[in-house]
Amino acid sequence: MSMIKKTRLIVVENERAVAAGLKAQLRELGYRIGAVVTDGKQAVQCVADLMPDLVLMSIHLPNEMDGIASAIEIQSRYQTPVILMGSMAEDSVLLRALDSRPYGYLVKPYEMRELHAMIQMALARRLVELAVEHSELRLQQAIEAADLAMLEWGHPSNQLMENGRLSRLFNRDFMPIDQSAEEFLVRIDAEQRESVARSLRETLTNGETVRVEFRTSAAFGGERILEAYAKIYRTQQGNDRIISIVRDITNRNHDDDFLRHSSAMFRTTPEAIVVTNEHGRIVTVNAAFSRITGFSEQEAIGADPDVLLRVERSSDRFMEKLTSSNSDDWQGEVFYRRRDDELFPAWQSLSVTRDADGRVTHVINAFSDVSKLHRVTDRLEHMAHHDPLTGLPNRLLINDRVEHAIAQAQRDCERCVLLFLDLDGFKAVNDTLGHAAGDELLKTVAVRLTRVLRQSDTIGRLGGDEFIIVTGDSKPEYAADMVMYAVKQHGRNGFRFFSASLTERAGERLSIEQGLRQAIDYGTLVVHYQPQISLDDGGITGVEALVRWRHPELGVIEPTRFIPVAEDSGVIDRLGLWVLRRACQEIKDIRNARNRQLRLSVNVSVGQFLHHDFLETLRIVLTEENFPPDALDLEITESTLQVIEQGNDILNSLAKLGVTLSLDHFGAGYSSLGTLRRQPIKRIKIDPSFIVGLPQEARDESIVQAMVALSNAMKMSIVGEGVERAEQALFLYRMGCTEGQGFLFSRPLSRADLVELLAQSKGHLDFNGHATLH
Repeated sequence: MSMIKKTRLIVVENERAVAAGLKAQLRELGYRIGAVVTDGKQAVQCVADLMPDLVLMSIHLPNEMDGIASAIEIQSRYQTPVILMGSMAEDSVLLRALDSRPYGYLVKPYEMRELHAMIQMALARRLVELAVEHSELRLQQAIEAADLAMLEWGHPSNQLMENGRLSRLFNRDFMPIDQSAEEFLVRIDAEQRESVARSLRETLTNGETVRVEFRTSAAFGGERILEAYAKIYRTQQGNDRIISIVRDITNRNHDDDFLRHSSAMFRTTPEAIVVTNEHGRIVTVNAAFSRITGFSEQEAIGADPDVLLRVERSSDRFMEKLTSSNSDDWQGEVFYRRRDDELFPAWQSLSVTRDADGRVTHVINAFSDVSKLHRVTDRLEHMAHHDPLTGLPNRLLINDRVEHAIAQAQRDCERCVLLFLDLDGFKAVNDTLGHAAGDELLKTVAVRLTRVLRQSDTIGRLGGDEFIIVTGDSKPEYAADMVMYAVKQHGRNGFRFFSASLTERAGERLSIEQGLRQAIDYGTLVVHYQPQISLDDGGITGVEALVRWRHPELGVIEPTRFIPVAEDSGVIDRLGLWVLRRACQEIKDIRNARNRQLRLSVNVSVGQFLHHDFLETLRIVLTEENFPPDALDLEITESTLQVIEQGNDILNSLAKLGVTLSLDHFGAGYSSLGTLRRQPIKRIKIDPSFIVGLPQEARDESIVQAMVALSNAMKMSIVGEGVERAEQALFLYRMGCTEGQGFLFSRPLSRADLVELLAQSKGHLDFNGHATLH
């Protein structure tokens, strides 16, 4: 009964009533039920999870996997016993059921004793199978441990099979022998083939065990000596079999040959071999020793090898420590000297031999000259750390040099300089002149850079046209910053040397930066406004806010001088906020005083957009100044769209706030139409570079016409910026451009002048042929 309680079953039955009854019967019989499932796939998964002792499987199950298919899957994967249950026993069902190798078949309905008997028979059968498998496994393990090959030859079928080791005894590379006795015999030496065949016939005749010893054929992997024991086992059906055990006895029978071979190897091996006695004196050397070291056998016999070869090791009394230790083998690199005093590296293998009492009898020293290997290793080391094209250090070595330079600088309380160099236009050289020319260019650049650097500096190539330079402290540091800024101002392909004039300009730049911070606080900045005109009726639709600076010492400073300084120094955020607030104040007053729906356009820099609280700051300004969001137009550039990673969220939030978004200097940047289509842009302003040539320049005319068509297609309004002549305004109007801005209509005006203009013109300007206000 205890065995029954330990037996865990899985029931697979889709009929609930049947499953419940079966479950009750099994519990009454004392079995443990691991799970009850209703379809074949669940059964397979449940067996994988629980690994039960037995499965009771209904044949008729829902879905695509019935009980027989599930039983086949379980037997194939897990070898778990399955008893099939069915309400019918048709021949077709039974034939299919046999494919699953069931451990029983119960026809519903069945008695509890039938169920119990069937389960016990299945479990008993499984125990027998496991015992047989265990016995076979032990036999197989014993054969493998003894390194034996087992051969079975069917007679009279002439079919020969083996366990996979026989072919290895002949040749590891040959396929297993599984065809006929002739396939086996052909691998035996021709002179002994008939003798082996005779022995096989002998066991066929008298049934006695026979022993045969033979050599393998040289044509099948070289000569080996094998020993085989064979005996025939007869059956009543006449399917007699000869079972044979084969093993390799080459070593046992060829000890003398082995010694002769060892002697030959000792004489001919390219490695030097030195044998010393228990006193550490040389008793024999081979020819390679004399060839490598230059010492003859006569000079070596009786000498101490360490003294003779003037060995250089890292450890003193090495041989004494080796022979007294538990380890009898050692390998490592040493340095020997030849007879002509040349020092060379050698890879040495030492092996200690001892007698039965553990006393040292000999030490065998085998070594080879690894000078060539060292040269190859050095070459590989160089290749691993240097660029193969230019010979400069590669990224791996550069990283090491940088770490070393940083550590050195920290120790000396100094700084190190890391320069990154990227060649401009290199791709064009490759594309037009070919890669060979590009390679020559890179090598030339490497040579020139190496020449101008100090020996203590490092230059390396990261890949492509990228170089990196690591150098020591460079003082004064501010000078490098000034020169870099000066070069960047003039674009690519430039270089500059530091001079006093740079200091003067830097001083002026610093003065502008400091003065700009004060100007924001003390009111020396003013906002001017340039009107934007409807090209249909000349009405003033809005104004663009433009900041001006009246410096107390430098006079009026143009935005082109102080805006870049503001952007570089980070003052642009404060400046932009000041302009926005002041413009909202002044235009709000004008709108209220003249009851006009005047639109205000303000430029926003990338720095302002990137500021984390830009949106909240804008809300605060609009609220505090009581300025309507729909009257505010924020102008951004195409480059701003590229830089702002979170541009979509910010722009959409601005649009939801009610602010209009305009794309300034359209056409001068690189924004794609896809980007433009996705953004909530309502107005585009044509860059003045496309206006200046109108209407004479045909290309500009076509471009502007395309821009106008694009704005109409995308339901955007369009403004022509930089209009200076009446014919330009007329052309834009005929093309469908709705608004214009430029000196033709008005220069940027102070607040007072703007109020006067609005009063004089009553909000309309006459630009048909000439401007009315300059």
